[in-house]
Amino acid sequence: MTPQTQEIDHKYTNEIVCPWCGYTYRDSWEFNLDDGESEVKDCGACEKTFEATRLITINYCTERAGDAE
Repeated sequence: MTPQTQEIDHKYTNEIVCPWCGYTYRDSWEFNLDDGESEVKDCGACEKTFEATRLITINYCTERAGDAE
């Protein structure tokens, strides 16, 4: 019988999460990653290798200025 693998939420998270064991890096901002660049890391918990990428999203907000006529 094959053991079931646990689902690990590791995509589009607020912190870097190891996709192998689920370890969360609480200080992800310390990783030297520019937008779109990846870095290969060895997990400090399970010692398996994974790739981390920082994604940056920009949003805009507008509102009407003055009176609408």
